[in-house]
Amino acid sequence: MPGWGKKYTLDIEDIRELNLPVVNIGPYGKDAHKYTERVYMPYSFETVPRITYESIISLLG
Repeated sequence: MPGWGKKYTLDIEDIRELNLPVVNIGPYGKDAHKYTERVYMPYSFETVPRITYESIISLLG
């Protein structure tokens, strides 16, 4: 969380009290979220969709 504590703060205890399930499925490659971003295509187009689908089914089940 870039900038946390310098540009913004979050009340972590309030967030913990919400007790919500969270899944962070991030990018895999070089320079993520930059204009020079390069992704590993098998991960981005095969693994991420599978992980996303399985996570949603697991959370709904």
